[in-house]
Amino acid sequence: MEFSKRIIAARKQKRLTQSEVANHLHVSRKTISHWENEQSYPDIDSLINISNFYGISIDSMLKEDQNMKKALDPNNLIFQIKSIISAINHINIIAFIVLVVGMIIRNQMWSGFIFASVIVLIVDYTIIDLLNDLKIRVSPTPYKDIRDKQIKDFKIFIPLAIGTFVLANILSFFNNFTNYIEILNLIFLASIIKLATTTFHYKYGYRGKPNEK
Repeated sequence: MEFSKRIIAARKQKRLTQSEVANHLHVSRKTISHWENEQSYPDIDSLINISNFYGISIDSMLKEDQNMKKALDPNNLIFQIKSIISAINHINIIAFIVLVVGMIIRNQMWSGFIFASVIVLIVDYTIIDLLNDLKIRVSPTPYKDIRDKQIKDFKIFIPLAIGTFVLANILSFFNNFTNYIEILNLIFLASIIKLATTTFHYKYGYRGKPNEK
């Protein structure tokens, strides 16, 4: 039995809704829906949770669904891309912290760190965009994946742009927050650039195959 059919049967046997299962497994209802409709597969941690929750052995699930076995294969290209993106994001967090601290302290020593952090962030996010594009194009459902990513970007960067703009304007009424306002303006500018590129790709970018949903 395929993985999707197996977990649907197990859920119905327990008389649970997708939302109830999602709460137990600490994922979204949409994620459960994707698993049950063969739109995606769980990662290894989620697979362990599914195994424990439904009382189904991981070994049997992998043997019965070769596609899931391939998706979880560490040699799988998509898996490797996700791992690289995760590592780059950790570097970005450090670079952003250095950037913020440097802009607050503002001395000659930290000016070099600020410049280096900006370069690192620009290069890293360029690489991440290229890797995401590659990941989407090797995906079996590229149109759906790219639309999901674009919608996620809108949900993140629209509130971020509005929030930083409003906060920067509020702080402008005070005299002691110049450095913080500069940081907020930098984040606001980056958010606007990201929204502009996402909007362009959403409207004119990859359309997918005619039969792809």
